[in-house]
Amino acid sequence: CSKFQLIRSFKTIFGITPHQYLLLIKVQKAKKLLSTGLSCVDTSLACGFYDQSHFTRNFKKAFGISPSNYLIG
Repeated sequence: CSKFQLIRSFKTIFGITPHQYLLLIKVQKAKKLLSTGLSCVDTSLACGFYDQSHFTRNFKKAFGISPSNYLIG
């Protein structure tokens, strides 16, 4: 099957694309690392985000709160 067929099948089964799934796994890992006391910068790098703004945008989209506010709360 082509990559487009694979993406469509994945989305049909799981409700999200493979890329969205990967981002979800990354931000869930980031949430665990933040709760252990790791800084936002170190967390974004440890989870494989390109930079901190990319990490912050995806974290906020997933959880509705910025990583820095998650640290405070």
